[in-house]
Amino acid sequence: MKTTVFFIALIVALTALSLNAQECIVVQEGEDITVYYTTCLDQAINEASPDAVVYLSGGVFSFCNSATVIDKKLQFIGAGYNPMGVVATEPTSISNTIKVVAGGDGTAFIGMKFAILNGAADDIVVWRCYFTKIESDANIDGWMIDECIFNEISGTATKKLTNFSISRCISTFVTGSQTFYTFRHLNNSIINNCLFLNSVTSRLDNSHNNNLSNNLFHLQSYFFNTSNSNRTYNNLLTTYTQISSTDNVDANSLTNENIHNHLEMHAQNSNHSFTADYHLKDDSAGKDYGTDDTDIGIYGTILPFKDDAVPFNPHIEQAILANKSVNGGIQVKIKVRAQER
Repeated sequence: MKTTVFFIALIVALTALSLNAQECIVVQEGEDITVYYTTCLDQAINEASPDAVVYLSGGVFSFCNSATVIDKKLQFIGAGYNPMGVVATEPTSISNTIKVVAGGDGTAFIGMKFAILNGAADDIVVWRCYFTKIESDANIDGWMIDECIFNEISGTATKKLTNFSISRCISTFVTGSQTFYTFRHLNNSIINNCLFLNSVTSRLDNSHNNNLSNNLFHLQSYFFNTSNSNRTYNNLLTTYTQISSTDNVDANSLTNENIHNHLEMHAQNSNHSFTADYHLKDDSAGKDYGTDDTDIGIYGTILPFKDDAVPFNPHIEQAILANKSVNGGIQVKIKVRAQER
């Protein structure tokens, strides 16, 4: 029954977009669905019950009321952010700041692009998203950020980030963002199998007791700034890193390396491109060099980075709708691909 409900929601979202050129929001609560033909997220979020799933069609959505916040556990699933992976539906974007406050613990954002996620809740999941910044509005704990493209993840001296898991991500310069550091006030966290393309002053600022392994880092002036008790393993770095010191310990990292010489196709000193190929060259020293004996970088681990970046749910690959009715009906041809993850 859950599968049936999902496909009803899927077809409603697709037909709304294709026939009416109108974005829509579909909220699933158990076996019930509610459809909102709007780009404003406010009503759907306010009316949804805790643990509801909020499907967003392709298109651009926003919080039309600046006071709207997410104060309950919800799961948001978009169509994806990669324009090359969502040809039939278009990418899903949220144009203004997303605010998750107390009560929103466990909320998930999957398959969308947004600017800023302001967090004051724990155990948030951000999976296959493209964003400029995650910022803390309280001490927050236990976030998982996986297969994302981003510029900055930042806490403050009084609102720290702890116990984050950041895996298979690409750090890059996003238009309108700063480039001083990648992580700030991040503690007791794990960063593995990521690719850091943008040039920054420091990778970790005021960040302590983190483990970083199997990553590739483009140049920076300093690796750590006012940070200590960090541990790095089996990374690949340029000559400008200061990865090992009295306060921070490194093991087995490959230094004096230009990461662009190790990637199949990526322009020197360029930031992220959807047409780039971030697989390691066959002769790269990073092949099978990870702590788990897989490649370092985003295509390591037993679950490598997914190129088209679409969510885990069945994905619409092709949608053909007739431009006029025949005998009161409209012919629809939809090709949907099931996905393992």
